[in-house]
Amino acid sequence: ASDRLSDMARTKQTGSGATRWARGIRRGFVMLLTLLLLLLALLGLVQLPPVRARLANALSRQLSHEALQVHIGTVQGLVPFDVSVNEITLSDAAGVWLTLQSLRVRLSCAELVKGRLVFQKLSAASVALHRKPMARAESPMKHASFPWPPRGPDIEVLHIDVGRLALEEAFTGERILLRVRGGGRMGPKAGLRLSLQARRTDALPGQARLKLSAESSTAIVQLEGELRDDPKGPLARRLGAE
Repeated sequence: ASDRLSDMARTKQTGSGATRWARGIRRGFVMLLTLLLLLLALLGLVQLPPVRARLANALSRQLSHEALQVHIGTVQGLVPFDVSVNEITLSDAAGVWLTLQSLRVRLSCAELVKGRLVFQKLSAASVALHRKPMARAESPMKHASFPWPPRGPDIEVLHIDVGRLALEEAFTGERILLRVRGGGRMGPKAGLRLSLQARRTDALPGQARLKLSAESSTAIVQLEGELRDDPKGPLARRLGAE
């Protein structure tokens, strides 16, 4: 009789433990499902045009300060994975000095799940540098320090594409039109890697290539560049080339 009672007690304890384990699994599943639904609701909320407009205005105010005013135009697309902005302008007291049009940013969702920020594409149909920004008596970047290696997650941009980069006469002495392509990555593990190619698309021939790299374990920067300019081009004239 005593053995039978012992077996019954053990069976009851085992059943009670299994019940608690099952309840824990159910609670964890409900919490995970609730979190997923909240994320989906938030993702759906930021797709609404009024919400996107408020986010653009808030980001514009956050990036602006006394000597720099940033204006972010209409935001479209699937935020934050495939975002398009019709226009971004940077201005100072003298007016607009930089204009970006038809900006598009594509973020890889698959890599984001892995904890990596990988932008499949960063492009702009047009970037116009109208003039040099006004100089400040005391620049906020003068005493700025840049930690190395970079902090935060590794960031990679697979494709950079600027359809037309316009350097206006007030900036370079004459109007220059370029097509720019490239890519790069930066982070604690990746260090710094940047590769850019530019080709003139106006009347005069010319092209440039730039490679910039730095290992995360050192502060040594390697710079490699190549520039080909027409003898009548702005750089050749400044260097006194024949």
